[in-house]
Amino acid sequence: MFKKDLSTKIISLLFAIGLWFYIIQVQSPDIERTVKNVPVLFAGQTELEERNLMLVNDKEYTVDLKLRGQRKVLQDLDSTQVSVSADVGGLLSTGDHKVHTRVAVPYGSVEVVNQSPSVVSVTVDEIIEAEKELRVKTTGEPAHGYAVGNTKIEPATMKIRGAKSLVGAIDHLFVTVDVSGKSESISTIAPVELASSSDAVIVSPYVTTEQQNVDVHCEILKKKTVSIEPVFAPGTNNAEQWYALDDSSVKVIEVAGTAAMVDKLEKIQTEEIKPEMLGEDGEVEIKLVLPVGIESLDGDKVTLKLKKMNQK
Repeated sequence: MFKKDLSTKIISLLFAIGLWFYIIQVQSPDIERTVKNVPVLFAGQTELEERNLMLVNDKEYTVDLKLRGQRKVLQDLDSTQVSVSADVGGLLSTGDHKVHTRVAVPYGSVEVVNQSPSVVSVTVDEIIEAEKELRVKTTGEPAHGYAVGNTKIEPATMKIRGAKSLVGAIDHLFVTVDVSGKSESISTIAPVELASSSDAVIVSPYVTTEQQNVDVHCEILKKKTVSIEPVFAPGTNNAEQWYALDDSSVKVIEVAGTAAMVDKLEKIQTEEIKPEMLGEDGEVEIKLVLPVGIESLDGDKVTLKLKKMNQK
């Protein structure tokens, strides 16, 4: 009997497969599909800027969608073809606001069953401008026997523009120059960064600088240790014979400058010292007379200890 009904069974199986194919591919019954983490795009930001306002969002907003439609349509639907937008063009004031999201799908036969969330919370801030100082920050150490000298940056100040709450937190702008192993001055173009009063770096898409890069020059100076020569005021009973540096006094100082200047420098003189400037212990704080182009790495003042010599 099995052999007798075999042909009937085969025909029935083929008919069932054909019917299934017809239902799925031709009739294509409705199904539901969930699409997760569709990013929210914010429209109307140009209108906000025209009112001197801007959107400030610290996170990326996403929406989960439940869609219903024909099986063959939803099966072929790419999640990138679905978009979710929120129009902020109608917001008129600063602060926190709730905005409804709107879903767009490429096929009219697809129905949005549910969207979560359907409302997003956004923050609007005022746009302001401010002028901030530009500074140079160096990293690394120059070659042995060299030091970082003066730095020059062009421009010295720069305007920034952005959200009021963020602009107010920015203390200054800065560029970074790497001086590692350098024995010659550096001229370069460096990117501008934002910093707080504690020198913490601030990175925000809601603040823009007038320029992205600036010209910066960093002097690399040669160092040298030279002796200190105290200079005594004239007309004080030949004071240079009355006073001399005590053995415990500072006698040398470290200076820096161009190689041509430093190589021929042997000593640094002080401003004139008068006897009445001396303390009871013979100490005196006096300013150094530094040649143009030479800087002291130990400060422009020194405290010397003098001793009075026997009068002849």
